[in-house]
Amino acid sequence: MAYFPKNKVTTNLYTNGGEFFIQGTSNPYIGYYHKFSTGEIFTGQNPNVSNTRPLVKTPTTTPNQITNLPYTVVVVNSKENQGYIKTKKVNTDTLQTLPTPFYPQPTSNDYQIGEFQRYFARKINEPSFTEISQDTYNKMFNQDSNILYSLYTICSLPWLLVGDKTQVENTNRNIILYTEATTKVYGLNQFLKNKLEFYKFPNISNLYTSGGEFKTKDGQNYIGFYHIHDNTGPMVGATHTREPHGLLFPINEAIISQVTTQSTTQITTQTTSSYTQAPINTGGGGFSGGGGGGGY
Repeated sequence: MAYFPKNKVTTNLYTNGGEFFIQGTSNPYIGYYHKFSTGEIFTGQNPNVSNTRPLVKTPTTTPNQITNLPYTVVVVNSKENQGYIKTKKVNTDTLQTLPTPFYPQPTSNDYQIGEFQRYFARKINEPSFTEISQDTYNKMFNQDSNILYSLYTICSLPWLLVGDKTQVENTNRNIILYTEATTKVYGLNQFLKNKLEFYKFPNISNLYTSGGEFKTKDGQNYIGFYHIHDNTGPMVGATHTREPHGLLFPINEAIISQVTTQSTTQITTQTTSSYTQAPINTGGGGFSGGGGGGGY
């Protein structure tokens, strides 16, 4: 036990708070302390107490924090905070960034596979979502110190792109609900309102109908070969070509006329306000490598 002359230290002092802070932090101190004749102040009733810590009258803040007791606000390196950062000469090397929003664009390979992966970050204290890239997701998952990962919960999910329209919509909805339940990212179903986002008709050739499925623009029951184009849906003919060929419509759906122009020739075509894909007869068919172009 160390010995300190009584005239060198005052012991058994007490503070109710508001006077001192633990040195190197912004934490206020309440409790016993002792003071040396040199003016140095330490926690504990006397110098012989273990783990004493020096006390100061001014809180210590790091460059990336604003202290406004009793809470600390973290300054984020964002466009909105550049004025403050410049004025206060904040060291940006110590700052964290928010997860960057990302809007995915499925590739042709994704459509060949039929699905792709999406990634999201949700604020812990509110149902606010940001879609992020896989790279950002990985950094947050690995707790990269450059990203403010601690304020977010992250999740990923597969997203269907092609297939029966109703089935795709229902499957994506079920995937969202399952992800919500397993990762506690509640509100994701509301955020992803469009369950058919990025959806395309499956691009299939060499299909055949015996009738009762589709009709032509004239309302006639169609029997014969057809294909499904990824942008326009069912069309006359076994494959998609550059030569004009007609659209097909579900047998029970009304046809609405629409005039379109291609090059210098005005051609009357038919479209519908909505299309629910009929069951696909895949006999002899399969996914085609590309959509072709110029068809009507």
